[in-house]
Amino acid sequence: MKGAEKMKKAIRIILVMAFVVALFATTALAANYEFLAEELKDMGVFKGTTTGFNLDREPTRAEAATMLVRLLGKEDFAAAEFSSGNISHPFDDVAEWADPYVAYLYSNNLTNGVGADKFGSDRLCSAQMYCTFALRALGYSDALEGDFSYEDALDFAYQKGIANQTLFSEGFRRNELVAISYQTLATTIKDEDVSLLGRLISDGATDKDSAKALLEKIDIYNEILSSSSAMGDVTAIDASITMNMSILSTVLNTSIPDITSDIKMKMTDSDMEAEIIMTIPETESSPKTTVKEWIKDGYIYVDDDGQKYKTPLDTMTPVDIFKQSYATASSNITGIYILDEISKTVTASGTEYTITFKKNLINELISDTLTSIKDPAADFSFSIENMEETIVFDKGGNISDVKIFVKMGLSSENTGSIHLLFDCDLKINNIGDAVSITFPDFSDFVLLNLQAS
Repeated sequence: MKGAEKMKKAIRIILVMAFVVALFATTALAANYEFLAEELKDMGVFKGTTTGFNLDREPTRAEAATMLVRLLGKEDFAAAEFSSGNISHPFDDVAEWADPYVAYLYSNNLTNGVGADKFGSDRLCSAQMYCTFALRALGYSDALEGDFSYEDALDFAYQKGIANQTLFSEGFRRNELVAISYQTLATTIKDEDVSLLGRLISDGATDKDSAKALLEKIDIYNEILSSSSAMGDVTAIDASITMNMSILSTVLNTSIPDITSDIKMKMTDSDMEAEIIMTIPETESSPKTTVKEWIKDGYIYVDDDGQKYKTPLDTMTPVDIFKQSYATASSNITGIYILDEISKTVTASGTEYTITFKKNLINELISDTLTSIKDPAADFSFSIENMEETIVFDKGGNISDVKIFVKMGLSSENTGSIHLLFDCDLKINNIGDAVSITFPDFSDFVLLNLQAS
């Protein structure tokens, strides 16, 4: 495939991925969370071991018990109560350092042992077990007729936004324990209007000054979640994107203004219909290009300036990236740790939230996505240098506009090293039943096997 065609496909991938991030940049990532561990350490929530954080190894039950007590804000209280003999436990396999934590949990019916005199301190803690602990810290009960059962703890944690299936792609280590703990601090306590971190501060369990920056971020973050929660129920969307792009490379320096894309998506539990019409305006080196893509009846149909072909949806495509990301985001899974900074501005027309993303995590997300897809443009590698998003809510509380600015590097064997600078302005035209897609006659679209190309 020629370099120009490769570039055109790359632009399509970038556009769809920008749309995904702009609307739903909330997906948990499998990454290294040492920077989160440092933040938690500063607040006294995570202290590591004598040899460091040890994020790559699996946590023990004793370590998980310790984290639960800290998330409950009872570390000092547990130490004092244990020292005075007011709380205790019957287990003979608990190390001295863990005695106060296990005693507090046992005395308050928050944990049991693995036997009459065994806590199982050195046994490994699973994701299911730690999510259960985190949910208890938020006030949810797994007792009989409670909010959830131990068996469905992971599903309940996904629903409450403190975890994500992708978070456990590399197993459950102290690394993932840190991510869940961080997200749990940002989550609102059951039946209350305060985050867990806010409660810890008000109870004096965490130093207010050390937690001030995170608390401010959490408060704005939860405002965004509350305002955009209706998007989780949206099964159809009609949006328009205008994108301006600058491309700098050893062989090409050009700007492409006003790349437009009209996107319509209709989703069900088992099916998806979609239409994406992208227009790249004329430049000095290339004519105006219009690419149309549709999803219907298990196929993606492409009309690339008159070249018409179709391929089964079991072959990953740029639109398929959106489908998977939409499904993940619509399940109300969030990750405050993907966000670097958040600010809020109230205007005459509504409220604007500006977000900068942690570029290292975005890079890992894009790298994992490109590795998994099977597309001729997938040999491109990306490196995000900066990513910023502004979400605009109108006076009625509905998302009306999403703007995203990205500075990135791109490279491949065919095009060499390229630097890209682009900004997108996404306007939501309609959602729900108002969205309508008109499909063309697909009888002259040629079946194409992308895997064999």
